[in-house]
Amino acid sequence: MEQPELAPLDEAFSGIPGAFCMEILRLCRVIDMCMTGITLTRDAEQTVEIHVRIADVLKKPPPWGTPERYPEALAHARSTAESASREHKGGYSYVYGLGTIKLWALAEAAIDDIVANRLSTPEKCPEQDFLRGLKLPYAVLSEHDPEAKGRILLSCIKEKYRTRQRPDATPDRGIGRFESLLGVVGLSGNIPNHIGRAFAEVCAVRNILVHRRGRVDHEFLVTYPFTPLALGDEFPINALRFDAYWRALMWYGLELETRMHAALGLPLQERVPDLQAKYGDAKSVVPEFSPAEKPAQCAPNPPEEPPQDG
Repeated sequence: MEQPELAPLDEAFSGIPGAFCMEILRLCRVIDMCMTGITLTRDAEQTVEIHVRIADVLKKPPPWGTPERYPEALAHARSTAESASREHKGGYSYVYGLGTIKLWALAEAAIDDIVANRLSTPEKCPEQDFLRGLKLPYAVLSEHDPEAKGRILLSCIKEKYRTRQRPDATPDRGIGRFESLLGVVGLSGNIPNHIGRAFAEVCAVRNILVHRRGRVDHEFLVTYPFTPLALGDEFPINALRFDAYWRALMWYGLELETRMHAALGLPLQERVPDLQAKYGDAKSVVPEFSPAEKPAQCAPNPPEEPPQDG
């Protein structure tokens, strides 16, 4: 995975989109540290032997306590090294899967924060007819705290979209669900096709990671028809795919910063457009599946055992 740059963002902007982007870069750094740790752990047995020699020279007990526990420590190191080797051989897909789940959580939280913040002064939102059509609970009408009011309104809007009570509400997945919410507060905009596709994949992959142990299900095939994988195949996440994921989300964070500045009539930092172009380049395009990743190479779910008589 390519190392992200932190420095250019520190002075570029702040606020909700800025915090979103910085969290993405922080996640990338943590993932890189995890992979480094896994790589080093493949040599765990040799590390135990080194500790034995160091303890002997210093005349001190080894980290695991008494010499009698050496076989136990060696067995644990061997098991850990085997696990690390499997993860390394698999391209760190488990680590990237955890990162994908976190990426989507960061995006959801950022959009909720932005929309709720704008809804804290609902009279300034452009979609007044839509807001007036909401069945607002008494809690909204009586709430004097702007932040709390914004959160309650956001929940009401999400519920209305969920039940498709709005004429133009569609079962959007990926970035579409975010743009629908942003549209209520006048912050929606145009999304390049490759960014939209990256979001669609992140959303779909996140769902099967959380609910299906990373295996393709019927809903995945319906909502993300771009994959050659079949029902039951395990979705492979490698460095190139995860690079496209986090770069697409970074582009979106910078896009949100641009939109918010335009809506508030504030000048935009000169560096933001250049950063957006950088993160939205060809590296943010989700790669096509290589032959090794196609269904014939993906491990399907084991067949179900036939029911036993009696």
